[in-house]
Parts: sequence; C-alpha cells; structure tokens
Amino acid sequence: MADKLSRQLELADLYFMGLGGQAPLLSILTFATAVLIYALSFAPIAIAIGTLIVLLNGYVVYKLSARFSEPGGYYVYAFSSLSKRLGFETGWLYLFYSVLYGSAYLVGGAFLIAYMVHIPVAFSLLLVLAAASLFVIFGIKPSAKYAVFAASLEVLFLVLIAVFGIKAAGFKMYNPVAAVPGLGSVALAILFAIGIPTGYGTLTPLSGEAKKPRHIGIAVIGVILIGGALAAFAVYGLSDALLSLHETNLLSTEFPALYVIKQMLGPYAILLLLLAVFNDSVLGVLAFMTASSRTIFAMASKGHLHNSLAELRSGKPMNAAALSILAYACLGLVALSPAGAFNTFMSFAIVSALGGLFVHLAADTSLIRLSFGRRPMYISMAAALASLAQLALGIMFASPVLVYAFFVWIIIGFFYLEVIDFVSRRRRRRKFQK
Repeated sequence: MADKLSRQLELADLYFMGLGGQAPLLSILTFATAVLIYALSFAPIAIAIGTLIVLLNGYVVYKLSARFSEPGGYYVYAFSSLSKRLGFETGWLYLFYSVLYGSAYLVGGAFLIAYMVHIPVAFSLLLVLAAASLFVIFGIKPSAKYAVFAASLEVLFLVLIAVFGIKAAGFKMYNPVAAVPGLGSVALAILFAIGIPTGYGTLTPLSGEAKKPRHIGIAVIGVILIGGALAAFAVYGLSDALLSLHETNLLSTEFPALYVIKQMLGPYAILLLLLAVFNDSVLGVLAFMTASSRTIFAMASKGHLHNSLAELRSGKPMNAAALSILAYACLGLVALSPAGAFNTFMSFAIVSALGGLFVHLAADTSLIRLSFGRRPMYISMAAALASLAQLALGIMFASPVLVYAFFVWIIIGFFYLEVIDFVSRRRRRRKFQK
C-alpha cells in the first residue's frame, strides 16, 4: 500500500508540516492564554514542563515510525502490533481527534479574524476553509511548500512577540520561579501547556509519503522541542510585558498576545495580526486535514472503510481528501450556531484532546509490546502512565456533554466494526457454500 503514494517529502517538509499542525500563533492566543491565567509569571516554566511530558509520547512515535513505513500512522502502529480491532479503534479515534482538533483551529482562527476586523464569522470561516481545502486538493508537495513558508513566518512572529514583550518591560528580565502558584493551579496550567506542542501528531499518517520514513521520528522530536521552546519564550515575553504594564489580572485584558502587540505597534498591529492569524489558521487546518485524509486512505486500504476511499487519482487520495474536507465543513457550521464560535472552539479543543490521549495510549502500548524487556519499554510505560493520567483528568473535569460525545463515538465505532465483521463472515460463508 505504501508504494501507491509517491514519496516526495524531505525532512524539512515534514518538520514544517508538523510545526504547522501546532499552529504556533493560535496556540499562544488560546492554550497559552489559559496557562497564563492559571500560572501567571510561572507560565513559561509550566510550558517547559508540559513540553517535556509531550516529549515522552514523541519518543514513542520516534521509535514506532522507524518500524512502520506505511501511511496511516497511529492506525498502522496498533493494527500491526496489537490487533486488527484495536487498530480500527485507534484509527477511528484518530479521525475523531484530527478532524475535531483541526476544526478547532478552523473555528478559532475564524473567530479571531472576525473579532479583529469586525466581519461575520461565516465569512472568515469560509476563507480559511477554502484556502486549506485548495492546498489539500493540490497535493502533498504544494502543501509542504506552503508549510515551509508559512511556518517560518509564524516562528518569526513568535520571536517578535517575545522580543516586543521584553522591550515593553524595558529589557528587565523577571524571575519566573520567584512566585510559584499553588499545586492545583500549576497542574491545570501544565494540562493546558501539553496542548501547545501537539502538531507532531499530524506527521505520523504521512509515513507513506516521506522519502525516508525514519525522518518522521526526527521531525516529531524537532517539532516538540523547538515548538515548545518557542512557545515558552513567547509566553515569557508576554508575562514580562504584562507584569511591567501592571496587568496582573489577565482576565481584564483581551487576548494577552493581542494586548501586548497593540501596545507596541499601535495602528499597525491589526494588519500584522490579521495576516499572521489567517496564515496560521490555514496552516493548522491544512496539517490536520492532510493527516485525516491519509488516515482515511489507510483504513480504506485495509478494508475498514469503503474501498472507494482508497482510490488514487493522479497519485493523490482525492476521495479521502474530499471526505475530510466535507467533515471540516460540516463541523465548521457548528460555529454559526447560537453557541457561538468561541464556545465551539473550546468544545472542539477539549473533546478532541480526549481522543488524542487515547491514540497516544494505544501507541504507547504498541511500543511496550514491541520492545518488551528493553529500555524503550520503560520510557513508553512512563508515557502511557502520563497519557492515562491526562485522560482521567480530562474525563473528570470536562463537561459531561463532551465526555458523552467521546464515548458515543467509541460505541459507534464498536458497532460499525461488528457490522463489518458480520458482513465479511456472511460473504465468506456464501463463497464457501458455492
């Protein structure tokens, strides 16, 4: 199956696609805002700790990607090393995670654009969706080229946020460990911080298109370390500026990043932010949309979805891409409901995180089985415990409606697989009788 997709992606392409999946600026405007609210001046350290926790799961992907070169990522890992049923459930939940997380970027970006220039959310949502969809249709190589360009701009923007923040403080560097908040606040801050360097999860389904599959793992580690370090640096600058401006009550500001940049750039801030947010929104949606389509393609190739979704046109899985685009468009419509775009963004982000944690747990279990008795087993056990603890906390503290949605999706997948098995058994029986 892997040979059906053209291997076009270099290490740089993979790295920037993964960094795009992190959506650096949107992460600062959303997840990092929550970290700042809970951890205050300790926020950069909380993000650094969150990055180290994410690195455990990154190590698991690094090891597994060296073993499996097929497209499909987490789905293939579980399918090949655990069982076909667990493989299906992992792929089913990866689709849940990637489509909802990507839709969170779509809705969040559309909300911010509408917020800044006072246009209808429906219009900004359509612009982001159309731009990301076009790149997915054009194919993986044009998408990767755009990711290299766009993610480079986002990295520059994060550095500028940090520098502007420190400049606003008169280049007076504060000590982030001088005032450590309570344990509960730190724990919640780290929980949100873990959501920042998550773009690496979009890379694993691209194994079938990487020139060297081992580059997937290298790119994953790079995305986590550099993405996490950039986020911590940007948040340090924000904290420095907010403290110097005596804005310790972060809830009284708009988005902290918007507040600081407006203070520094004045009338030019909106134009720069508008460009950066649109760019980041397209990049984040593109990364997750591509990952979703490749997982759909892989599951169809192994008989878990309709075989038409495994068809290639000009070397591209166009049917799988079309289904992925349709899913994002349908979920984007939820932002136009009375719940509003911001609440929709928060709901999508929280419930998708539950699916993502289950997927990481499956990958951790795969590596434990494949490396039993060796050093990678102990690291993957630590990653599994961390994922399990995060999943338990998420289920405990998330809205019951979101938790129910997560479990309903699992149950639907279970019944869907039972139907597939029943139909397959009947076909084999009829074939045998003939």
